[in-house]
Amino acid sequence: MGRKFTAKITTDQLADKIVRALEQRSDYDQEEMADLIGSKIGATGVKLVRLLNKGYSLRSVLKTLAPAIEEDLKKVEFDTENLEFEEGEGYSRGKTGFRTLPNGLTILGVTAGGDWEAPIYFILYSDGKELRGYIPTDGNIWNTDTNQAYGNADSNVDERNCQKRFGVEDPLTVSMNQDKIDADIQSRITFGEEELKEPKMAKVRQPKIKGELAFTVTELIGRCSGSAKSDAKSLYRILKEICIERNDFENASVFRDKERQAK
Repeated sequence: MGRKFTAKITTDQLADKIVRALEQRSDYDQEEMADLIGSKIGATGVKLVRLLNKGYSLRSVLKTLAPAIEEDLKKVEFDTENLEFEEGEGYSRGKTGFRTLPNGLTILGVTAGGDWEAPIYFILYSDGKELRGYIPTDGNIWNTDTNQAYGNADSNVDERNCQKRFGVEDPLTVSMNQDKIDADIQSRITFGEEELKEPKMAKVRQPKIKGELAFTVTELIGRCSGSAKSDAKSLYRILKEICIERNDFENASVFRDKERQAK
Protein backbone atom coordinates (compact mmCIF):
# COMPACT_ATOMS: atom_id res chain seq x y z
CA MET A 1 0.00 0.00 0.00
CA GLY A 2 1.44 3.35 -1.05
CA ARG A 3 2.05 6.40 1.08
CA LYS A 4 1.51 10.10 0.41
CA PHE A 5 3.39 13.25 1.33
CA THR A 6 1.39 16.46 1.11
CA ALA A 7 4.06 19.18 1.32
CA LYS A 8 7.32 19.68 -0.54
CA ILE A 9 9.94 21.07 1.84
CA THR A 10 13.62 21.98 1.72
CA THR A 11 16.45 20.05 3.36
CA ASP A 12 16.76 22.81 5.98
CA GLN A 13 13.07 22.51 6.80
CA LEU A 14 13.38 18.75 7.26
CA ALA A 15 16.45 19.25 9.45
CA ASP A 16 14.49 21.77 11.52
CA LYS A 17 11.67 19.27 12.05
CA ILE A 18 14.15 16.61 13.19
CA VAL A 19 15.85 19.03 15.61
CA ARG A 20 12.46 19.97 17.07
CA ALA A 21 11.68 16.28 17.56
CA LEU A 22 15.05 15.84 19.29
CA GLU A 23 14.26 18.76 21.58
CA GLN A 24 11.15 16.99 22.81
CA ARG A 25 13.07 13.97 24.01
CA SER A 26 14.17 13.66 27.63
CA ASP A 27 16.64 10.76 27.42
CA TYR A 28 19.78 12.88 27.07
CA ASP A 29 21.27 16.22 28.15
CA GLN A 30 18.92 19.05 27.20
CA GLU A 31 21.49 21.72 28.13
CA GLU A 32 23.96 20.23 25.69
CA MET A 33 21.32 20.44 22.99
CA ALA A 34 20.56 24.07 23.78
CA ASP A 35 24.25 24.97 23.42
CA LEU A 36 24.42 23.27 20.04
CA ILE A 37 21.19 24.66 18.66
CA GLY A 38 22.26 28.12 19.82
CA SER A 39 20.21 31.10 18.74
CA LYS A 40 17.65 28.95 16.92
CA ILE A 41 17.86 31.03 13.76
CA GLY A 42 16.81 27.88 11.95
CA ALA A 43 18.28 24.42 11.95
CA THR A 44 20.40 23.40 8.99
CA GLY A 45 21.72 20.02 7.93
CA VAL A 46 25.16 21.05 9.21
CA LYS A 47 23.74 21.97 12.60
CA LEU A 48 21.86 18.69 12.84
CA VAL A 49 24.95 16.68 11.96
CA ARG A 50 26.88 18.53 14.70
CA LEU A 51 24.08 17.73 17.12
CA LEU A 52 23.87 14.06 16.28
CA ASN A 53 27.61 13.53 16.15
CA LYS A 54 27.92 14.70 19.76
CA GLY A 55 27.56 11.24 21.22
CA TYR A 56 26.58 7.60 20.66
CA SER A 57 23.33 7.84 22.61
CA LEU A 58 22.28 10.88 20.61
CA ARG A 59 23.14 9.27 17.27
CA SER A 60 21.14 6.16 18.02
CA VAL A 61 17.87 8.02 18.67
CA LEU A 62 17.16 8.46 14.96
CA LYS A 63 15.61 4.98 14.89
CA THR A 64 13.17 5.88 17.69
CA LEU A 65 12.93 9.64 17.15
CA ALA A 66 9.13 9.64 17.00
CA PRO A 67 6.45 6.96 17.48
CA ALA A 68 5.63 6.82 13.76
CA ILE A 69 9.32 6.45 12.84
CA GLU A 70 9.82 3.69 15.38
CA GLU A 71 6.78 1.83 14.03
CA ASP A 72 7.86 2.30 10.40
CA LEU A 73 11.38 0.98 11.02
CA LYS A 74 10.15 -2.17 12.74
CA LYS A 75 9.86 -3.56 9.23
CA VAL A 76 13.44 -4.85 9.54
CA GLU A 77 15.45 -5.88 12.61
CA PHE A 78 18.75 -3.98 12.65
CA ASP A 79 21.12 -2.25 15.07
CA THR A 80 22.36 1.35 15.11
CA GLU A 81 25.83 0.69 16.53
CA ASN A 82 27.33 2.06 13.31
CA LEU A 83 25.37 4.95 11.85
CA GLU A 84 26.14 7.15 8.86
CA PHE A 85 23.96 10.16 8.03
CA GLU A 86 26.38 12.86 6.89
CA GLU A 87 26.24 13.89 3.25
CA GLY A 88 28.18 11.49 1.08
CA GLU A 89 28.54 7.76 0.72
CA GLY A 90 27.80 5.64 3.76
CA TYR A 91 28.36 2.00 4.56
CA SER A 92 27.85 -0.31 1.57
CA ARG A 93 27.79 2.73 -0.72
CA GLY A 94 24.40 4.02 0.35
CA LYS A 95 23.86 7.73 -0.39
CA THR A 96 23.52 9.38 3.00
CA GLY A 97 22.58 12.87 4.12
CA PHE A 98 19.87 15.36 3.22
CA ARG A 99 18.65 15.56 -0.36
CA THR A 100 15.48 16.02 -2.39
CA LEU A 101 14.40 13.28 -4.80
CA PRO A 102 13.04 14.06 -8.30
CA ASN A 103 9.45 13.59 -7.12
CA GLY A 104 9.91 16.39 -4.58
CA LEU A 105 10.31 14.23 -1.47
CA THR A 106 13.05 15.53 0.84
CA ILE A 107 14.78 12.84 2.85
CA LEU A 108 17.58 12.16 5.30
CA GLY A 109 19.33 9.03 4.07
CA VAL A 110 20.91 6.85 6.74
CA THR A 111 22.91 3.61 6.72
CA ALA A 112 23.03 1.59 9.93
CA GLY A 113 24.12 -1.76 11.30
CA GLY A 114 25.92 -3.52 14.13
CA ASP A 115 29.47 -4.84 13.80
CA TRP A 116 28.01 -8.29 13.07
CA GLU A 117 25.52 -7.01 10.48
CA ALA A 118 25.57 -5.94 6.85
CA PRO A 119 24.35 -2.31 7.01
CA ILE A 120 20.90 -1.42 5.71
CA TYR A 121 19.60 1.86 4.28
CA PHE A 122 16.63 3.79 5.63
CA ILE A 123 15.25 7.29 5.32
CA LEU A 124 13.50 9.87 7.47
CA TYR A 125 11.02 12.25 5.85
CA SER A 126 7.97 14.37 6.61
CA ASP A 127 4.61 13.34 5.18
CA GLY A 128 3.23 16.83 5.80
CA LYS A 129 1.84 15.97 9.22
CA GLU A 130 4.58 14.08 11.03
CA LEU A 131 8.04 12.58 10.67
CA ARG A 132 8.08 9.12 9.17
CA GLY A 133 10.65 6.44 8.39
CA TYR A 134 10.94 4.04 5.49
CA ILE A 135 13.17 1.08 4.63
CA PRO A 136 13.33 0.42 0.87
CA THR A 137 13.43 -3.17 -0.38
CA ASP A 138 14.73 -2.82 -3.94
CA GLY A 139 18.47 -2.19 -4.03
CA ASN A 140 18.76 -2.46 -0.26
CA ILE A 141 20.72 -5.16 1.58
CA TRP A 142 18.70 -7.17 4.09
CA ASN A 143 17.20 -10.63 4.43
CA THR A 144 13.73 -10.40 2.92
CA ASP A 145 12.83 -13.89 4.20
CA THR A 146 13.48 -13.16 7.88
CA ASN A 147 13.06 -9.33 7.80
CA GLN A 148 16.44 -8.88 9.46
CA ALA A 149 19.74 -7.29 8.57
CA TYR A 150 22.12 -9.93 7.26
CA GLY A 151 24.07 -11.30 10.23
CA ASN A 152 21.13 -11.90 12.57
CA ALA A 153 19.97 -15.22 11.13
CA ASP A 154 21.88 -18.48 10.69
CA SER A 155 24.55 -18.09 8.05
CA ASN A 156 22.95 -20.63 5.73
CA VAL A 157 19.64 -18.75 5.92
CA ASP A 158 21.36 -15.47 5.04
CA GLU A 159 23.39 -17.09 2.27
CA ARG A 160 20.29 -18.62 0.70
CA ASN A 161 18.43 -15.30 0.66
CA CYS A 162 21.46 -13.38 -0.58
CA GLN A 163 21.93 -15.87 -3.40
CA LYS A 164 18.27 -15.50 -4.36
CA ARG A 165 18.39 -11.69 -4.34
CA PHE A 166 21.90 -10.85 -5.54
CA GLY A 167 23.37 -14.01 -7.05
CA VAL A 168 26.11 -14.34 -4.40
CA GLU A 169 26.17 -15.99 -0.99
CA ASP A 170 28.15 -13.43 1.02
CA PRO A 171 26.13 -10.27 1.87
CA LEU A 172 29.31 -8.39 2.75
CA THR A 173 30.35 -8.51 -0.91
CA VAL A 174 27.12 -6.78 -2.03
CA SER A 175 26.84 -3.01 -2.47
CA MET A 176 23.60 -1.10 -2.29
CA ASN A 177 22.07 -0.05 -5.60
CA GLN A 178 21.12 3.56 -4.97
CA ASP A 179 19.21 3.96 -8.25
CA LYS A 180 16.92 1.06 -7.29
CA ILE A 181 16.61 2.37 -3.74
CA ASP A 182 15.55 5.82 -4.96
CA ALA A 183 13.09 4.29 -7.44
CA ASP A 184 11.60 2.16 -4.64
CA ILE A 185 11.14 5.22 -2.41
CA GLN A 186 9.52 7.31 -5.15
CA SER A 187 7.16 4.55 -6.22
CA ARG A 188 6.06 3.93 -2.64
CA ILE A 189 5.87 7.55 -1.37
CA THR A 190 4.14 9.86 -3.83
CA PHE A 191 3.05 13.48 -3.71
CA GLY A 192 -0.62 14.33 -3.30
CA GLU A 193 -3.49 14.48 -0.92
CA GLU A 194 -4.36 11.37 1.04
CA GLU A 195 -7.38 9.53 -0.23
CA LEU A 196 -10.32 10.28 1.99
CA LYS A 197 -12.46 7.39 3.04
CA GLU A 198 -16.06 7.85 2.04
CA PRO A 199 -18.15 8.52 5.12
CA LYS A 200 -20.72 5.92 5.94
CA MET A 201 -24.09 7.26 4.89
CA ALA A 202 -27.03 6.82 7.16
CA LYS A 203 -29.50 4.35 5.77
CA VAL A 204 -32.63 6.00 4.47
CA ARG A 205 -35.67 4.31 5.85
CA GLN A 206 -37.95 3.35 3.01
CA PRO A 207 -41.71 2.88 3.41
CA LYS A 208 -42.63 -0.72 3.90
CA ILE A 209 -44.95 -1.59 1.06
CA LYS A 210 -46.74 -4.84 1.80
CA GLY A 211 -48.23 -6.97 -0.89
CA GLU A 212 -48.28 -6.26 -4.62
CA LEU A 213 -49.56 -2.77 -5.45
CA ALA A 214 -52.39 -3.18 -7.92
CA PHE A 215 -51.51 -0.35 -10.29
CA THR A 216 -49.15 0.03 -13.21
CA VAL A 217 -46.42 2.57 -14.00
CA THR A 218 -48.50 3.71 -16.97
CA GLU A 219 -51.41 4.52 -14.70
CA LEU A 220 -49.15 6.43 -12.30
CA ILE A 221 -47.69 8.49 -15.16
CA GLY A 222 -51.17 9.21 -16.39
CA ARG A 223 -52.17 10.60 -13.00
CA CYS A 224 -49.04 12.85 -12.96
CA SER A 225 -49.95 14.70 -16.16
CA GLY A 226 -49.58 18.22 -14.77
CA SER A 227 -46.42 19.95 -13.63
CA ALA A 228 -48.16 20.95 -10.43
CA LYS A 229 -48.35 17.29 -9.52
CA SER A 230 -44.63 16.59 -9.95
CA ASP A 231 -43.67 17.35 -6.34
CA ALA A 232 -43.26 14.64 -3.70
CA LYS A 233 -46.40 15.57 -1.78
CA SER A 234 -48.55 15.29 -4.88
CA LEU A 235 -46.93 11.99 -5.86
CA TYR A 236 -47.64 10.44 -2.46
CA ARG A 237 -51.25 11.70 -2.65
CA ILE A 238 -51.70 10.06 -6.06
CA LEU A 239 -50.20 6.80 -4.78
CA LYS A 240 -52.57 6.94 -1.80
CA GLU A 241 -55.59 7.52 -4.05
CA ILE A 242 -54.64 4.66 -6.35
CA CYS A 243 -54.30 2.31 -3.37
CA ILE A 244 -57.71 3.39 -2.07
CA GLU A 245 -59.27 2.76 -5.46
CA ARG A 246 -57.81 -0.73 -5.38
CA ASN A 247 -58.98 -1.30 -1.80
CA ASP A 248 -55.33 -1.57 -0.72
CA PHE A 249 -55.91 0.33 2.50
CA GLU A 250 -52.72 -0.86 4.21
CA ASN A 251 -50.45 0.70 1.59
CA ALA A 252 -52.79 3.69 1.30
CA SER A 253 -52.05 4.36 4.97
CA VAL A 254 -48.30 4.23 4.28
CA PHE A 255 -48.54 6.78 1.46
CA ARG A 256 -50.87 8.99 3.50
CA ASP A 257 -48.18 9.24 6.19
CA LYS A 258 -45.52 10.01 3.57
CA GLU A 259 -47.79 12.70 2.06
CA ARG A 260 -48.09 14.39 5.46
CA GLN A 261 -44.30 14.30 5.96
CA ALA A 262 -43.48 15.64 2.48
CA LYS A 263 -42.77 19.34 2.10
